[in-house]
Amino acid sequence: MRPGDILQDRYRVVEFLGQGGAGAVFLCQDLRLDGKKWAVKEYLCHDREAAADSFAREAKMLSRLRHPNLPVLVDFFSLPDRHYLVMEYVEGATLARTIEAQGPPDQAEVIQWATELAEVLRYLHHQERPVIYRDLKPENIIVTEDRQLKLVDFGLARHFDPRKSSDTRSSGSVGYAPPEQWDDAMQTDERSDIYSLGATLYFVLTGKPPSPIYGSHRIRPYRPDVGPGVEALILRCLQPERSQRYGCMEEVLADLRTLSGRLPPVSYRPPAPGQPVPVLVSGAPSGRSSPRWLLLLLCLATFSFLTGAAVGWRGTAAPPGREENTELQSARRLIQEQRYVQAVEILDRLVTRHPRNAEAHILLQNAYVLLQGRKAYRIPVVTSLTGIEQDGYQLLYGLAMAQKEHNLEPSSSEEAAGGDAMLLDIYDDRSSVERLLEIIRDIAENPEYAVMIGPFNSQQTLAAAPLLNSAAFPAVTPTASDPRVWSAGDYVFTVSDQDRSKSRLMARRFISIGLRRAAVLYDHERIVARTGVEEFIRLFKELGGEVVLEEPYSEATADVPRLIQNVAASGADCIFLGDYRAAVVSRFAEELRTQDITMPVGAMTQAYSQSLLEMGGRNVEGLMMGSHFSPDFDTPRVKLFSQDFSQSFDGLRPSQREVYAYDALRVVADAIREVGFDREALRAYFKSLGDTRPAYTGVSGEFALSFPLERRQPCLVEIRNGQYHLNEYFDAP
Repeated sequence: MRPGDILQDRYRVVEFLGQGGAGAVFLCQDLRLDGKKWAVKEYLCHDREAAADSFAREAKMLSRLRHPNLPVLVDFFSLPDRHYLVMEYVEGATLARTIEAQGPPDQAEVIQWATELAEVLRYLHHQERPVIYRDLKPENIIVTEDRQLKLVDFGLARHFDPRKSSDTRSSGSVGYAPPEQWDDAMQTDERSDIYSLGATLYFVLTGKPPSPIYGSHRIRPYRPDVGPGVEALILRCLQPERSQRYGCMEEVLADLRTLSGRLPPVSYRPPAPGQPVPVLVSGAPSGRSSPRWLLLLLCLATFSFLTGAAVGWRGTAAPPGREENTELQSARRLIQEQRYVQAVEILDRLVTRHPRNAEAHILLQNAYVLLQGRKAYRIPVVTSLTGIEQDGYQLLYGLAMAQKEHNLEPSSSEEAAGGDAMLLDIYDDRSSVERLLEIIRDIAENPEYAVMIGPFNSQQTLAAAPLLNSAAFPAVTPTASDPRVWSAGDYVFTVSDQDRSKSRLMARRFISIGLRRAAVLYDHERIVARTGVEEFIRLFKELGGEVVLEEPYSEATADVPRLIQNVAASGADCIFLGDYRAAVVSRFAEELRTQDITMPVGAMTQAYSQSLLEMGGRNVEGLMMGSHFSPDFDTPRVKLFSQDFSQSFDGLRPSQREVYAYDALRVVADAIREVGFDREALRAYFKSLGDTRPAYTGVSGEFALSFPLERRQPCLVEIRNGQYHLNEYFDAP
């Protein structure tokens, strides 16, 4: 939409307000109600028919909700391919921003706010079809100018169904979601919201994010002025076992009323009319509130409830924004200055507000270790965080998981020369081989380093191999899978298996569903793409198929429209795309839709990659890809890892990349524990795995580091309705 556009002959677009994960938000003028302005959210759906039915049903339900602590849904309507919500325009600041700007309030106001929240949650729980909110946290609560609270963001809310034993999907906010919310086999109920209420009140009282470690919360060390009754109420809400929490909001309210009678009245005086509540907003002048970002939050909030139910929409990871990068830079500087307490405070807030910022998780672990004065060793991580290979950022999620687990494990000794704790130093090669080699030269000369994690892909690994070997510096790459990597030298190791089995799987799948004429497109400058394509073509022909088009391209100069035109002219009935980068695959998928070409497409891109869903949107619907890992694998270890991963990173699901990175760091840590912090000893240990020592068993399965063990089972994954689905079609390695 553009300024001046009119919707439903009523809402004139005034200006664009912002873009969210589910669509765009616009400020609109009501042509029927003079002077009235609304926030209008436009959403483009994947599955039009299913989304339209569910959207209308859920929007009608929300439109019947009327409570002083809920924003008002004014109108909703649908147009072809799009749905719209019209929301009230509300000014204020999130509770998180308010506490950051003004500090924790006195007990009386905390009790007043707790009562407001408990009342609105009771209202939701007492609907004809009870609504479990499931995402109560300070970022989802608005403090208006008169200090009233507005509860927003129904993105994770759902109806409680007593006939069900589990929820449709596990998700939540780290620190604020109770244990049962991360368990696929359990159903959340009103006691789950009670836990989140306690976590929110903990933040309000202490100004600190609640710990993700269940049962570890303490209030009075941070607020000695807080009465024992207030502390007892909050800690009862925060019990890990829901049977030990309050049973319902009525019980919470009863204790709140008792406490409110013992406390003095609220000392805060609201500002004079027209005077804004002071809030700290990045980029805004001091002393001004920021109604636009708040409006965006409100509109995205309630809309996400509708779209989540309608299309199974799941949030996707995005690169850190400007505000996040600014805070990361501040934290790095504080760590360098050995001001660890201040660094931990910044990173605690950052991880709470942006739990998908993997680098923040790693820096927080580093800061904790340094603050505690633990003896530690350093491991450099070299990957691509920016540039065309920026999918290398995904490795940080798995590394963050492994680092945290390692640092929380009890130390039996400090026999390793470096110590028992682990620090990770992150280096961005910017997708440049020249930059990569510069980094390796520097870190190989650093006596603090005995081994590195990286590089990201096969091309980079083979380019770095001569330098790694000449420097006698071992490197463990999580994801390099070209066959030549295993013969690149004595100091080059990889957790990955060859991608050939996944290419064979795709060829068998096409043949099994009656496809016989394949068009093959691939980036001839990418080594792993060439080898994967060669294997696909070999087996596809062997099984009776015909390759009617084989066309290489260079990512930098690819004429994607022309390539797709050639596919159409070739008479192909399927496409195999030899490219693993989400951005490139998304470009081809978009062009196929533009030219209205519909046929099965298989790609070498990473299954369960959040960036692919984010970039590709509906264009990648139906895309098939092979993988050696799925979070849906039915094994206890994979289930536990996937649950912990989702809990740590705000509902994200792990892909093969994150799991390989996790296993890479775990095997390095085990090696250091076994043979010490010595380059030659580590090289010998890595080389012995699967030979004189047993193969390593990680979350991803069994593997060796110096040769392809090929014991992992490949699987086929397909994107349906904007989500990844594990196909039960398997292929022997």
